[in-house]
Amino acid sequence: MAQYWLLDWLDSEGVGDAEIARGVLRTREGMQRFLMAAEDAQTQELTPERRTNSLIAGGALSLEGIQSCSSPQCLMSTVDQLVFNTWHYFDRVIVTGLDPKRAMGIREIEPTRTDAANRLYHHISVALYIRDVGAEDMFYFQRPSRMCVHHLDKHSHEAGLTSAVLAAEQLERELSVGYDLRLKEARTGQTYAFKHPALTFIATGRVEKRMSRAALARDIAGRQARGLTARLIRDAKLARDAKASLGQLTSVNSKVLTPSSSSVTPADVAFNIELPVIRGLTAKELLVLRKEGEAEFQVFRAALKKAIEERVKALPSEDVEGVADSVVQDFVNPALADLRRRMSASRRLFGLRSEATLLAGGLVTTVGLMTFAPIVVPGLVIAAGGVVSGVSDYLKDQRDSRLDNLHFLWKVSDAAAGRH
Repeated sequence: MAQYWLLDWLDSEGVGDAEIARGVLRTREGMQRFLMAAEDAQTQELTPERRTNSLIAGGALSLEGIQSCSSPQCLMSTVDQLVFNTWHYFDRVIVTGLDPKRAMGIREIEPTRTDAANRLYHHISVALYIRDVGAEDMFYFQRPSRMCVHHLDKHSHEAGLTSAVLAAEQLERELSVGYDLRLKEARTGQTYAFKHPALTFIATGRVEKRMSRAALARDIAGRQARGLTARLIRDAKLARDAKASLGQLTSVNSKVLTPSSSSVTPADVAFNIELPVIRGLTAKELLVLRKEGEAEFQVFRAALKKAIEERVKALPSEDVEGVADSVVQDFVNPALADLRRRMSASRRLFGLRSEATLLAGGLVTTVGLMTFAPIVVPGLVIAAGGVVSGVSDYLKDQRDSRLDNLHFLWKVSDAAAGRH
């Protein structure tokens, strides 16, 4: 795992609060130490070691805040989204975060240390959120490689992609229509805000040379298209070098470039599977459950991987989301329903009085402790006069479900349900 250089700097300063960190950056000495840390961080290797079950967080998932929403709230939401989409299959998620070179540039372009500190505060808040959620060991922070926007074709072939020049031109044509362009006069030239339905952000900037609105829109669309294409090539190349899967959620990228091999891989499908049981949990709670139930999680993932591989072979398709949905509908949901049916049938044998107690004790069970049944249930059975067969069947189902390949999923599902 590569530690996030921002967290390294925070640890060296003995700071665990974003507001305090902003105060440090407002001082001359604090900012100087920060810039030295950023400079040192640029010596990091560009290609991580190859490891199975790794995912490159591409596009807006990279946590860079470039060509995507850069507010702390948006970036924290992206952290949650990454956890929700990867917890069930991937061991490592490779993200970029704040590039140290870009961090040094922020101080150069901002007029005061206070202004620079305010911008850096956003990324510091996200770094501390990653640590608080418990994703620090799961995320691998990778310094981005540089892609020249004037040599996209060369870079795209190195990454195993189709012609980037044609792709960028196609994206430019799309961005050149249906846009909303706001202009404001400045002392030198104009400032602009460019918004398009295909983009998840508003592009802003300044132009010194005055031109027609249509010509300016085409110029902005071209620069955005080349920038987005270069970032996708960068992510794809890193995924290829690291033997990792590439995950993207931005429609712009997926619409323009596709890998040279259009076949669906199991990792592609796994990233697109939205398990229905995690909606009641926070990212932090989900990672805690995964850690506490490590052995059961490994069995569950092996079963899920086998199901995905079989479905990919049976349904050769370029529709990754469709294959992922079929895995959930045909494999995950029926198995989960069967577990719930077996558990519910056993509980009904005890009657309503036992059921109420079992529901109360269920919160303990769902965090990995299966001992509540012999503690709670026998007490009720004795008080009720002894429904021995019911107790025996219930405990048998508890043991069977624990050995079931999907028991980890069932536990997470019950934990989510217990929050409502």
